[in-house]
Amino acid sequence: MLHIATQTVCSRPKTHDPRLSSMMPSFDPSHSQSWLQRVRNGEEAPWQDVYRKLFPSVRKHVCAHQGNEDDAADVLQDALIITCEKIRDGRLMQLSSRPETYIFGVAKNLWYDRLDANKRRGFTVSLNGQESVAEEGDTEEVERHDILQKALGRLDEQCLKLLRMTVYEKTEMAQVALAFQLANAKSASTKKYRCMENLTEIAKELMRTML
Repeated sequence: MLHIATQTVCSRPKTHDPRLSSMMPSFDPSHSQSWLQRVRNGEEAPWQDVYRKLFPSVRKHVCAHQGNEDDAADVLQDALIITCEKIRDGRLMQLSSRPETYIFGVAKNLWYDRLDANKRRGFTVSLNGQESVAEEGDTEEVERHDILQKALGRLDEQCLKLLRMTVYEKTEMAQVALAFQLANAKSASTKKYRCMENLTEIAKELMRTML
């Protein structure tokens, strides 16, 4: 189990050190393979080291692209979890760059995906009959709202319940984690993001069938 957020977010630096990139060593394949092996062995230290080195850069990138410090912490945690899963199930056997470079790329892609998903939706998630809000005209708003309701109807029951708790009821992530028997609030946040991704994909498919 990956436990990063509690140990590192509270002690993260408040300012970005521009010397960080220059302080990182050049790519060494043997170092990257050694890092991978330590991860496979279940060590926590490699993750903590990467988080400590990467958070200032991820925070700077996210804050420069419509996000905030909490968003940066979330997206880096998600990037670590995704990388961990890929390593442990054999999808990531070797690295062609430093671990920090690879995970930073994952974090950037996750953040761009979230921005893109928010832009495509153009409205807030609607649950239990609450109105969605669109930036465009009334006709398009009605169409988007209709698509959203249909997408929610196709979402699996667990994701629907989780989104109802987090979006409509504004339940704290720690409580969501307890309700779904997840490890911690970060795990609940990751599950929420994946449910939102599922909802977006269903909505996109519905939109394609309407063209």
